[in-house]
Amino acid sequence: MNDIEILEISPHDTVWATFLEKTPHLLFHTPQWCDALSQGFGGPSYCLLFRQGETVVAGVAGTVVATLGFRVFMANFPYGGILYAPGAAPVDSEILAQLLSQWSKSRKIMSIRLVQPPGTAAPTGGAFKAIPMTSQVVDISQIHDSESLLKSYKKSHRRNVRRALRNNISVLETSHAEHISAFYGLYVESMKRNNAPIKYTLDMIQSIVSSLTSTKSGALIIAKHEDKIIGGIIIADSDVSSHYLFSGINSHGIKYCASEVLLQYAITRAVYQRKQHFDLLPSGNAADSLRQFKAKWGAMEVPAPVADLEIKPLESAMFNGLKRMASTSLGRTMLRTLRGSKS
Repeated sequence: MNDIEILEISPHDTVWATFLEKTPHLLFHTPQWCDALSQGFGGPSYCLLFRQGETVVAGVAGTVVATLGFRVFMANFPYGGILYAPGAAPVDSEILAQLLSQWSKSRKIMSIRLVQPPGTAAPTGGAFKAIPMTSQVVDISQIHDSESLLKSYKKSHRRNVRRALRNNISVLETSHAEHISAFYGLYVESMKRNNAPIKYTLDMIQSIVSSLTSTKSGALIIAKHEDKIIGGIIIADSDVSSHYLFSGINSHGIKYCASEVLLQYAITRAVYQRKQHFDLLPSGNAADSLRQFKAKWGAMEVPAPVADLEIKPLESAMFNGLKRMASTSLGRTMLRTLRGSKS
């Protein structure tokens, strides 16, 4: 396979569209998602094709994320990784690393992160650094309605969900600007309460919600109690899966179990859309309580491996040091100050 070449194209190139038509993929590989990330992150999106002669054997969609001058090619958020054409053999990791490194240098990119969808394999060996990761996925392929969904839960969780549904919480799918701003406030409040970094800006959330709602490929779902917004989640829809992207809740929402109401609504929505899976996404370094909350819904852990490729090791070391600092209380305060009004 040493005759493979790499070709950079726009996400809107017809060649990329043809590749996706022939290759099973997620929403996160599509041009509209790349556009949403470009607008939200403020960096360009690229699609990379790997060709052997005239045959496309693999492709990558990703977005450049620049933080304090450090440029990372994220392929993609939340998933992307390497897509292989049907019947194509995986590209040798050393060859893949060489091609990606050459391309990255031309775009002044410090490192590449390949985030594989659940159940797929990441490149290993050579210059790639493997990072084990799992997503938590609910199998809803045999669930046909809301009642059978409830019956699929353990007795204690089923009782808690039904109790939450009696709390007079109204649920609404929305794309109104004031609702997006309110949701972002809940997201920030949740991150601060959990002592977690605020990774995403209001611009990012606005861009994603706008893309999802305009293409009918997802939704912002909010919960209200006594006409006050107390919680919200953002859901993205691929062909066979729905993905839980973001959430936010305030103390009032915690009291009235808004998270249970919202997630029950979202999974039921996926059931009626005839999805096969509801993907709760990796929990990362989150507390065990979050993993336990996801497990209550019948979620199983599925490998979703990550592979990092450092193009500029010194810059990568500096960047990783800054990320570690950002996980501290002082670092989060500094990051919010740098972001200014965007956080």
